[in-house]
Amino acid sequence: MTSNEPAVSLVILEGAMAIAMADGEFEQEEWELYSSFMGQLQLSNEQLQGLSTHGEPDLEAIAAALSGIQNLTYREAISTCYCLFAAADGETVGQEQAVLTELLEALGCGGMTGQLPMLAARFRRREGRRAFLRGRLGEACKRWSRGGRVSNAW
Repeated sequence: MTSNEPAVSLVILEGAMAIAMADGEFEQEEWELYSSFMGQLQLSNEQLQGLSTHGEPDLEAIAAALSGIQNLTYREAISTCYCLFAAADGETVGQEQAVLTELLEALGCGGMTGQLPMLAARFRRREGRRAFLRGRLGEACKRWSRGGRVSNAW
């Protein structure tokens, strides 16, 4: 997606940053998505210099700018990207969900929050085999301590 309006593109990125940072951590998955998103917007270096990356984001200003986007297709595409940002680390809770909800409502796409559980499950980190086996061992030990059969745990 490209934008003819550099200021709008910057606001879109600031909204993405606000979502990604809302939980206090900018995780690897979020950074990869953010970098890809920046590439899609095709901003010049000069335009990127205007991106606010320090301090608390001004959600009211971001929401006001987003609500001014007239093209419904752009609004839906931005909303989908924002949902992906919220789900990228496998969780969508607390402040991250509140920021996402505010921005989606500004875009007129508040109903998209229903996608979050499915998206978060899709991005959730999978346990490695060792962690899986350690969990199963713990279950077996619990059964054994309660007098149950251990062989059913495997």
